[in-house]
Amino acid sequence: MAIIEHLDGAHAALAITDKFVFNDSVEFRKKLFGLFEGNIRSLSINLQELSFMDSSGLGMLMVAQNECQSRNIS
Repeated sequence: MAIIEHLDGAHAALAITDKFVFNDSVEFRKKLFGLFEGNIRSLSINLQELSFMDSSGLGMLMVAQNECQSRNIS
């Protein structure tokens, strides 16, 4: 897995490439919560280059959604 981060003002974009599996959870959480420390108001996650995701990867996307909702990030 590779995570490509792009910040544009209050918008953050993450692109996840290759595979998103259980072993990637810690890296994804660090990247995600690092963004929350900034002043972002919106977040998009691009999965276009993702070739495989297991249930842990899907769970991490759900964590991201829940955290964004609780922080009023669209």
